[in-house]
Amino acid sequence: MIVEANKGGKVVTLNKDDYFSKIEEKLNDTEMYEQVTNPINNNSISEFTEKLFKQNNIKQSLKLQLNSIEDLPRIRGQPKLHKVNHSMRLITCSRNTIQSSISTFAFSFIKELRTTIDNSMNNASEFVTKITKINMEEDENLASLDVQDMFTNIPLTSAVDLVINRIENSTTFNESTL
Repeated sequence: MIVEANKGGKVVTLNKDDYFSKIEEKLNDTEMYEQVTNPINNNSISEFTEKLFKQNNIKQSLKLQLNSIEDLPRIRGQPKLHKVNHSMRLITCSRNTIQSSISTFAFSFIKELRTTIDNSMNNASEFVTKITKINMEEDENLASLDVQDMFTNIPLTSAVDLVINRIENSTTFNESTL
């Protein structure tokens, strides 16, 4: 099996059974992932978007867009060549799925939140630019920390609370029609 590696723009060949085994190993980690037993169905989404539409919170075109896609997201793995045992980084592919329209809609409101966070960076180049301007004293050290599976290790409730708080204090959100 031929897949793209996690970093460095490399492409690697893997044993197909090893590839799926490493992905299943990640997904079976109950500390990290939970199997959904009662997923939101199309009727729930349809009812919610109809309610938003009737309250004049969204337009007809957005209502149709949010209800238009029925496919479920898929997961693929990218091997971490720079890690011991080449663990997998899981990527959720949600393009052209039920999540893509909802995610695009939600992102249009939360993208402004990045500007409210001190010391946030958009990419590695921006980080390098900022870090090279830091003057360090002889007795100071720079530490680099590696967080394993950072995104999935962020407490979901805390992240949602933070986003809600930031949205409530966001000028862009408060001035929107939603």
